[in-house]
Amino acid sequence: QNKFMGDIEELAASYERKLIEVAEMHGELIEFNERLYRSLMAKDHLIVQMRQELIDLRGPVPGDLSQTSDDPSLSDFET
Repeated sequence: QNKFMGDIEELAASYERKLIEVAEMHGELIEFNERLYRSLMAKDHLIVQMRQELIDLRGPVPGDLSQTSDDPSLSDFET
């Protein structure tokens, strides 16, 4: 009976350690995901900014006018 109770306590302690490890890994994954998301948003912002600079310098990019224009009446066919 004592051996059985010892095994159960050892199993419970092992389970608790594994649960703590999983919780720590989850926290690390959440932090990593947040860093990746911030990096992606910064790169997306840079792409939008660079595309706008290109439009300012050279005019609308062929095939992309409808996405960058504020006037929805314009279409690619009007270029």
